[in-house]
Amino acid sequence: MQKRLLECGFLDSKNSMKKRLQTIVLVHGSWHGGWCWIRVQKLLTDKGYEVFSPTLSGMKIKNDPEAKESGLHKHINQIVELINLNQLESVILVGHSYAGLVITGVMHRIPERIKKVVYLDAFLPDHDQSLFDISLPERVMAIKNSLTDDEGKTLEQGAKNVWLVPVRPAESFGVINPIDMKWLTDNMVPTPIKTFEEKVSANNPKTASIPKYYIRCLECSILEKSEEKAKKLGYHMFSIEAGHDAMITAPEETSNILVEISEANEALE
Repeated sequence: MQKRLLECGFLDSKNSMKKRLQTIVLVHGSWHGGWCWIRVQKLLTDKGYEVFSPTLSGMKIKNDPEAKESGLHKHINQIVELINLNQLESVILVGHSYAGLVITGVMHRIPERIKKVVYLDAFLPDHDQSLFDISLPERVMAIKNSLTDDEGKTLEQGAKNVWLVPVRPAESFGVINPIDMKWLTDNMVPTPIKTFEEKVSANNPKTASIPKYYIRCLECSILEKSEEKAKKLGYHMFSIEAGHDAMITAPEETSNILVEISEANEALE
């Protein structure tokens, strides 16, 4: 089993047998991959944390052959499998943007393995809601009109079927440093439309006792409603003076908040 997990990329051969201080699973959002967490992951591992930052199915490379069949349900299954295969316990589960739906689904599937849940400028769904359900109608329409096939063609351009949401400009994520902009642009991939369409199952009462946190990126206005909802639900609130991709532009602040969350005394929450 140990060999199998190493081959799958789930375990770090140097650190897998060390005693865990705390396990953190970082889940990326639309158009991104596990690579977007590299700065935060290094800061956390340097502090002794065991950190996983997988790339979700269908989003590993441009024109990923798995993209057509990948969506929210498959992504939830992927993170559940990662946690179960690695026998992770007391996990701090972190989701950025779209991954708010992913971590919600994971929490409701395996609440016994989750210690805390952190929404980083992330969408906050109710049971049986999709990303489209909690998005503005004009944004939904714009996304549907922009869909392409794996060659980048829209229906108007002759595509027979479309299932990919084209990559957005780096600036829209609050990334303005030229080097970071190029890195982000070079690595982002189109997002499978099923990530927007599929609905999350979030009706497990056992999740009520799991401490929940919301980190708002103040220079991004898209997630204001999710922030308001988190406040009403009694989540523990944090904020960062950064654009949407705080893990890229403000990794130290992001990692420091995650450390603070990990060290919070649940008895006082």
